[in-house]
Amino acid sequence: MTVNGQTETVKSAIYAEAPDDEFGEKGVGLFLFKDVTTGMPQEEPDFGISIVITESLYGKTLDLTKPVARSSYLTIAGATKNTDFYIEYSDGTIDTTDGGDGQGPTVTGGTMLLTRSGDNFTVKLSVTLSDGSSASADWKGKATKIEMPE
Repeated sequence: MTVNGQTETVKSAIYAEAPDDEFGEKGVGLFLFKDVTTGMPQEEPDFGISIVITESLYGKTLDLTKPVARSSYLTIAGATKNTDFYIEYSDGTIDTTDGGDGQGPTVTGGTMLLTRSGDNFTVKLSVTLSDGSSASADWKGKATKIEMPE
């Protein structure tokens, strides 16, 4: 996986089920880390990719420059030691401000495909933002289930 030009090997993958009422349908949060971990780190990881996605988007190649269906939900976040980015797709919009005020960068290109069979996931991700932030992942493997962090 690569975030903002830094490439690391996925050494841990964990996931948590999202309750039905969280996004209007079932979903999952998948977290890919460069360090070995069996649970959600207590501190913000210094490198990783997180994806929160509703079931209706599983198995679909998504154009990340366009909003997802209003009934669906997707977030993609990438972090390195010094930089991070956050993209939220909900209610027919794309928000890159991570809840902040003002105008965030725009998503200038990218696609994502996530498939799931039980604990086994496949992620094919490539996304670029107008401020130069980017992330990519081509990962297939088994993730460890955890409880969704509050």
